[in-house]
Amino acid sequence: MPVVTGTLKDFGAATLAAFAPKLYFIPSGAAVGGATLYANKPVVCVPAANGDFSVELAANETLSPQTWYTLSIIWLDPDTGFTGQIDTDWRLFVPQGGGEFVRIIEAPSNPAQIWFGPEPPTIPTDYTGWVDTDSVPPIYYEWV
Repeated sequence: MPVVTGTLKDFGAATLAAFAPKLYFIPSGAAVGGATLYANKPVVCVPAANGDFSVELAANETLSPQTWYTLSIIWLDPDTGFTGQIDTDWRLFVPQGGGEFVRIIEAPSNPAQIWFGPEPPTIPTDYTGWVDTDSVPPIYYEWV
């Protein structure tokens, strides 16, 4: 089964280990692949103390109907006893070979970014720029 790897940190680049974080990879629905029926039960992953995580997930490209994963991150606040939770609506399509989370997630781009390359960004947001480097001369596009 493909392995997805990554690192979970806060915006101060600190680990969340003291908060007992859990990552929930939530399938968009049930699916079939080969001789297997997959239920849409979330797959739970607990990052290591340094924030690194590794999780085995079914490859979406081999399943019918088309499915994807979304991600929820849940942590405990030891001071208040409350739980924090972030639910993303980003779509994660896992290829046969797995990969790094940040390379295979379809998160919206930052509108302040300009992409350079032969292919446009996968999910451009308003005011995202793209320089098509296959064009001679290169052509600039912008989504508004």
